[in-house]
Amino acid sequence: MKPQRCEMTMSSVAPILLFAHIVLAQCTIQSPLAASAVGSRDASVTVRAAPTISLVLTVTDQRGTVRSAQSHLHADQNTGLLTRWVRFFEGLNTIRVEDESDASQYCAVTVTRTANSKNYPDDRDDFDVSAYLGLAIDTFTASQFRDIVYNNPTESGAKHERLIGGYDFGYRLKGNPHDPWKSQLWIYGQTAHGVRSAEVNCSGAQSQPPVCGLKQNPLNPLNNPALQLMYLLRNASSMEGSLGLRYEFLPLQIGGRHPARLYVKGQLGFLAIPASGAGAFQVHHLGLGAVSTAGGFAGSFLEAGYGRNDVFVSNRYRRFKFSGLLTWHAGSFETLGIKPFVQLFVDSDLSRGAASVQTFLGLSFDLSKVFE
Repeated sequence: MKPQRCEMTMSSVAPILLFAHIVLAQCTIQSPLAASAVGSRDASVTVRAAPTISLVLTVTDQRGTVRSAQSHLHADQNTGLLTRWVRFFEGLNTIRVEDESDASQYCAVTVTRTANSKNYPDDRDDFDVSAYLGLAIDTFTASQFRDIVYNNPTESGAKHERLIGGYDFGYRLKGNPHDPWKSQLWIYGQTAHGVRSAEVNCSGAQSQPPVCGLKQNPLNPLNNPALQLMYLLRNASSMEGSLGLRYEFLPLQIGGRHPARLYVKGQLGFLAIPASGAGAFQVHHLGLGAVSTAGGFAGSFLEAGYGRNDVFVSNRYRRFKFSGLLTWHAGSFETLGIKPFVQLFVDSDLSRGAASVQTFLGLSFDLSKVFE
């Protein structure tokens, strides 16, 4: 008996029963929302199967990219049911549950997620925690910044590189992700541990540091990121930390493919460099920007701010800051919680004084998926 593939577009809150092969006798897809299921972000999937069967659950978007995958799943010994929460993405989603040892035995449904004013697309979890690895390229570096961060005075304008790694988090303190007209308040923070690339010796054939792969290609996810991050934490020549509040007050492009929100924020931070012989430098600012909340570039942002940076001797209390970050879906790697990023950060007094232009590129790792 061949399995029956069942397709539907979710448009109501009533559970929808789907019949497939006897091995996967019944699937139930149910929206947790009290309103129309169209536009829902999350849903629970319940599968009836023999507890001895190992199952795989995948969610594929309309481009055919597997956006999430859960394997080695088993139904409850007593009820014969397996229930899992899944995330919907914009457009057509295919949810498929199959026998891990025989892919021809499966149950599948298609769900269309559309945006509307009642179900605003905001794919961000209430609590996001991630680790990241990458390369920082400092261009047009001012002497004050160069001498402190790199401890290697050379002519101004020279390029310098650092290997970077750290953690960042964001927690939604207030707001409803499904209502675009309700403001959201977030608390967020980040740490950045840097190692000057000139101090990493990758010339030897043996006993190379684990970050040599990161130095050569910061966008390669197969470079053993756990060892690389541990190396950076242990050998960091600089450390940055920040903590702030972000108030998101106005939605942009409601119903569009790339919705966003305008925000204002206040951020406190520091930069510590033991080789400088000084204490932690204070780095603070207020900012105005926009952040993408859903779609292929969710998490990208553009921001302008004004604040303080004690690394600079001149105009340390009058710093204009501009930052833009681009991150995007990385095909099958996103199933593992891996996304590439590129960021440009400018710190200037908008006069003849010192300035710094930094470019960051690397990979972020969603820890909720890494330990799933």
